[in-house]
Amino acid sequence: MPRLFVAACLPEEIKPALRAASGTLRGAASRAAMVHPDLFHLTLRFIGQVDERQALKLREWFLTLKAPCAAQCGMALDRYGSFPARDGLILWAGLDCGLGIEAFRQQVDEGLERFGYLPDDRAFVPHVTLARRARLNTPLAALAPLPLVEQACPARAFVLFNSRLGPGGPQYHALAALKPA
Repeated sequence: MPRLFVAACLPEEIKPALRAASGTLRGAASRAAMVHPDLFHLTLRFIGQVDERQALKLREWFLTLKAPCAAQCGMALDRYGSFPARDGLILWAGLDCGLGIEAFRQQVDEGLERFGYLPDDRAFVPHVTLARRARLNTPLAALAPLPLVEQACPARAFVLFNSRLGPGGPQYHALAALKPA
């Protein structure tokens, strides 16, 4: 069964800083399941498992959405943080996003309501997951400064992904993509 989510693909200008931060975090952890750099993205909405028929309907709907213009969907890398999880920490890089990112996310939420999906009531914290199940030897705040990218760069695309979980980790397959206008 397809397992779907909507994401913004990161600008190339941010990726070197994320790779460097990921290496630093890996070195500071006694344990961590690092996210492969090819999988870095900004999740806008997790949909979950759907049947094949519903996946096709969602793909058709997604292609009717209007992506924000490039000037409104900029991303800057401005902080690092963690979320507690039952099996360690989720380590992340925070993004300062343009208004178009939030507007597109709201457009997605409203559209999914027509398919019977409840809105996501959690606060939106724009971030890129770098590691899961992490145990740090040094507190995150005590690590050497991790790289930031202050210049906002536009998202490359907005994508409806199918995530397949496997023994080698997740694999993401784009079902539909929209480019910023």
